[in-house]
Amino acid sequence: MPYQFSGAFISEGQLQIFLAKGDSILSVGLGETIEGGYRVDAIDEREITLIYLPLGQKQVVPVSTSVSFAGARLPTAADSAASRGSAVSANSAGDSLVLIRDERQPSRPAQFSWHGPQTVRVGAQFSVALRVTSTQPVRASPMQINVDPLLLETVSVRAGQFFGEGERNFTYRMNHDGSIFVGATSPNPAPAANAEFVVLTFKSRKPAPAAELSVASLSLHGPAGQIIAFDPLAAFKTAITP
Repeated sequence: MPYQFSGAFISEGQLQIFLAKGDSILSVGLGETIEGGYRVDAIDEREITLIYLPLGQKQVVPVSTSVSFAGARLPTAADSAASRGSAVSANSAGDSLVLIRDERQPSRPAQFSWHGPQTVRVGAQFSVALRVTSTQPVRASPMQINVDPLLLETVSVRAGQFFGEGERNFTYRMNHDGSIFVGATSPNPAPAANAEFVVLTFKSRKPAPAAELSVASLSLHGPAGQIIAFDPLAAFKTAITP
């Protein structure tokens, strides 16, 4: 069995189910044929039943979720086809992804984390990624990031995988004082699990015990324009060595 249960969420009474295969995430529905080999035969809170078509064999994927399916409409093949590629994406490291969300329950604040080297050498280029985990879809996210221009030269700023290739509107402006203004919107807002939000590349200028990178301001907006809460984010620090 190449698939395992990855997650589920309910939105406006519609249940969505996700299966993982390696670092790929698939939205699946009843009656759907997955990658030409398996047909989804049944879905309930305990298991997802698949039929391996070449041999007609029934195989079961165990379900582990806190989401109650009671009262929710089960997804169909048409539902999963409409939502494919826009609801969930795996991160570049191929980490396992489990997304469990029920909109009938209160949503937790979004969480951000920095990922980058703890030490760099003078004159070296390095990248720092800001990653996000959010149970709520994020449509827009204007932010200001501050760096010390005496210690770090900003080389580039780019959108992370969260915004999707070819489906993003990403702009930024770098100022001489080290501030970086970023504006990003997504036409297909979706929840995220440890997804790259923005990636910044710097060149270190001189030795320092700690060069800091911090988010000075940030606002997250959902599809309807509602404000999405997020947990406070500490500054990223790296030591610059000779």
